[in-house]
Amino acid sequence: MTTLAIEQETNNYWKLLKNVSKEVKVALISKLSASLITDNEEHKINASQFAGIWNDEDYLDSDEINSLIKNERKFKKDIEAL
Repeated sequence: MTTLAIEQETNNYWKLLKNVSKEVKVALISKLSASLITDNEEHKINASQFAGIWNDEDYLDSDEINSLIKNERKFKKDIEAL
């Protein structure tokens, strides 16, 4: 993001927040500061977490999958064919 874009976005937020109370501003500063400090690594998912989840015994061939899908279909209205 360019400096000009950052300044414009900052000004937009300031227009929204300049009239709030000091208490609210302090609370916002606290939350913004905390969001910079917290480690975003905890939100990442590591692919190794999924190791062993896939079970080859659960494998179905394409005909079985198609049959399952067709049997589980639910329609709200019955449509009559001409």
